Amino acid sequence: DEASCLAESGAAPSTDQAQPAPGVGPGSVSSTNNQAAQDQADNGATGTPSAPAPSAGTTGTTGTTGTSTGANPAPSSGARTTSGTTGGERCVATRITREATEAEAATLASNSAPANTARTTLTVSVGDGASGNATDGHFDLGPAIENGTLVARVKDDRSQPAQWVDPSSLTFALGDAARITAPADLGFVATPGSSVWLIPSTQIAGVPWLGLNSQREEIVTGTTGPVQFTLDAVEGPGRVAVFNAGALGSGVGEHVFDGPGTGYTLGANTHAHQNWVFTAPGTYTLTITMRVTPNGAALAGSGFGSGGELTATGTTGPSGRPMVSQVVGRTASGKDCDLSLATTGADTIPLTVVSLTWALTGAACVWVGAIGRRRNLRAQS
Repeated sequence: DEASCLAESGAAPSTDQAQPAPGVGPGSVSSTNNQAAQDQADNGATGTPSAPAPSAGTTGTTGTTGTSTGANPAPSSGARTTSGTTGGERCVATRITREATEAEAATLASNSAPANTARTTLTVSVGDGASGNATDGHFDLGPAIENGTLVARVKDDRSQPAQWVDPSSLTFALGDAARITAPADLGFVATPGSSVWLIPSTQIAGVPWLGLNSQREEIVTGTTGPVQFTLDAVEGPGRVAVFNAGALGSGVGEHVFDGPGTGYTLGANTHAHQNWVFTAPGTYTLTITMRVTPNGAALAGSGFGSGGELTATGTTGPSGRPMVSQVVGRTASGKDCDLSLATTGADTIPLTVVSLTWALTGAACVWVGAIGRRRNLRAQS
């Protein structure tokens, strides 16, 4: 619903090394104004992007993601961000900066990604037994720039200010609240009358509301033109389709992703929500690439994981190996702790239940730019 859409808030980017931790066509376009300005207007405050508990990933060239081996090292710099508890102390997700090990440096060097490209994997758990740490609330997938590297991030609006987190840290869970009976309009992906699971283009309770976003401040000011999203691969027990709502905000409109190799162009400084359909219960992984055109020098690319466990800072340490930033678990007294206990502390925002009458009522969120820029939008009402 538009009210919940308008209630979202975000975080302005930071360049600090120590910081908190299936066709083409327009989607339900929701904004052409600067994300940071919108966030500040909505919340009266600007946050700092952070990363949550990481998972292992492969990396790109200098300034990309790697795979960590061994225990969490002591930080050379860090900022506590989110927390859980361990024993009598709170376990805090803390971003540190340190020199990579030899193995990590080799991984950073060997797993390259094309310049100006960020690749990541979304994990979606579907069905009665669906489980994950993203079960409700508002999320946006989009590119970010960190230390000269393009990385994938998800804007998690469950806490205020919103956090921009590594996609690999989230598992989106689609349970009974997301189940619908497939209408004839979904015949291109599912048998009419069968059960499918839907992330609709309008927000409903008990279903994570996933959109796409090109509104990070450094993306708005540091790149030109749209962001190209490509679905590289899908693994899972059924089929996946992503599409825009049709005329008058219902039915099936233009297709976004129909399968591997299909893509979607998201306009500059834009936020949009589509409809995501999964046809069978089980776990899906969607590999998605984002490509931008920088205003200046090329950006280092990043691969699977996109800045999760390790992000090269672009500098070298005393031994000549890359300096990397990493999110680790720390207690208030500085002791190592289980990073899985360092939760985001995000409470689900109470939602107004929207009737899911199959009408895929997307296209509800439309904002007009307030900073002097005009963009022609095709908004679905």
